[in-house]
Amino acid sequence: MCIYVFLVIVLWKTLGFSILIFMVAMKSIESEIIDAAMLDGVNPLQCFWYIKLPIIKSSLLICGILTIYNSFRCFREAYLIGGSHPNEQLYSIQHFLQNNFMNMNYARLEAASVLVVLFVGAVVLIGMYLARKKRNN
Repeated sequence: MCIYVFLVIVLWKTLGFSILIFMVAMKSIESEIIDAAMLDGVNPLQCFWYIKLPIIKSSLLICGILTIYNSFRCFREAYLIGGSHPNEQLYSIQHFLQNNFMNMNYARLEAASVLVVLFVGAVVLIGMYLARKKRNN
């Protein structure tokens, strides 16, 4: 039950700016492109799938990145719902780091922090590599 409450809170916190970015991206599409597609006989689903979605793909990527980033910032809410030792569904890396800090287990805290930094750095480098590879094609 706690995980559902937590998911609702995360969605509540991130849905606002995600919809805002999505709507701005949709409004930035020139109406001439849509009108030309409609004149060629494209139905609304095809117009969205083949015209609008490729144009707003980068905005959706930014929304996804910001949503994932903000999901890591929801420790306070998870702490309020489950306390310092919640059930396994809600236990996150933030709980692990907080509990090791409170227990003064600095060796585990340091190792976990280094692993988190390496993981985030690897994800960023892979994303940059894929973006560069796509740009060169």
